[in-house]
Amino acid sequence: LSNFDQYCVAIGAASRSIYMENQYIAVAEIIDCLRQALLRGVEIVAVLPAEGKIPEELADLATVDNFTLAGIAGLGDDGKRKPVWIHSKLMLVDGRWGTVGSCNLHRYSLFGNCEMNAAFWDQETARALLSELFSEHLDRDIVGLDDRAALQLFARIARENRQLFENGDSRWQGLAFSLLPALPPQ
Repeated sequence: LSNFDQYCVAIGAASRSIYMENQYIAVAEIIDCLRQALLRGVEIVAVLPAEGKIPEELADLATVDNFTLAGIAGLGDDGKRKPVWIHSKLMLVDGRWGTVGSCNLHRYSLFGNCEMNAAFWDQETARALLSELFSEHLDRDIVGLDDRAALQLFARIARENRQLFENGDSRWQGLAFSLLPALPPQ
């Protein structure tokens, strides 16, 4: 299968969770697959560069409670948060299947350039990768949490960090923050 086909099939098969990091998520078919997964109740966290344009179709998914669009910001020498450009291309599905490689989710990588991803089906490997990423991005250990609960924790911390960001406070839990402004209380 091509990288495009693997992403579509994996997202289509997801029943619990999808964690992804990518420089770009700009292909309408991939975004539609994500939309369908959200409608099935799949918990999704997508980590993109903290700077740059977010495709409107992708930002629209954030109106669904089980979708988190996040970025990473490190703490600079001046004590202020600095955006980090996500360069990884990975996806973990249901805590069991994963792909890591060079393929961005834009038309050039999926349909033109010569890109390579390695896919694996191994719960232990998927869990170890998710644990390492969350240790770095959230400064939290997710031992004892299943894949859905871990992504829900990520979403909560990203929203809280966004609120701190908007208030000019850089004392965050970890590095992750929501890329979309906090919604006003209803």
